[in-house]
Amino acid sequence: MSNFKEVSKSLVAAGAALWVKNEQELEEHIRSLIGDKAQRKMMGNAGRDWHQSNRGSSQRIADFILEDI
Repeated sequence: MSNFKEVSKSLVAAGAALWVKNEQELEEHIRSLIGDKAQRKMMGNAGRDWHQSNRGSSQRIADFILEDI
């Protein structure tokens, strides 16, 4: 996934990131996360899981392409 928008959507869908529309929403999310240790932990775990599941994706794509050559 080299496209930032795809990666962003994937991280949000995994629960590892949040969309914000403006500075006010960003501030609200930051304040909420500061006060919610469980949410921070859940998002951190989701981010780690997302990263693990996407490791090696470039190699898998290359292997897939090479199979057809």
